[in-house]
Amino acid sequence: MDEIEILQDVVVFEVVTSGKDVHVDVYGSASNVCGSIRFTFVDPAERRAKVRMLRGWRDAQTPLTYVSTGSTIALQNDAATFGTHLDPIG
Repeated sequence: MDEIEILQDVVVFEVVTSGKDVHVDVYGSASNVCGSIRFTFVDPAERRAKVRMLRGWRDAQTPLTYVSTGSTIALQNDAATFGTHLDPIG
């Protein structure tokens, strides 16, 4: 089984398209990571939608969760996914 890597509070720095590829530069987390991720979207409509979403996260400086396992990488907006369920209890 592939090892799972999870980094919270990663922020998108830049988003660049090149043909079917979308290059996303990220930084942040408690580990102070800095790197680039390449996503490939064959469908032009899906690629445009993902680029819009990624650039929106970049512009808003949205903290994301980076998840990788094997050759699969995902960026997820946990606050949007879980909403107020992430609010502190107290």
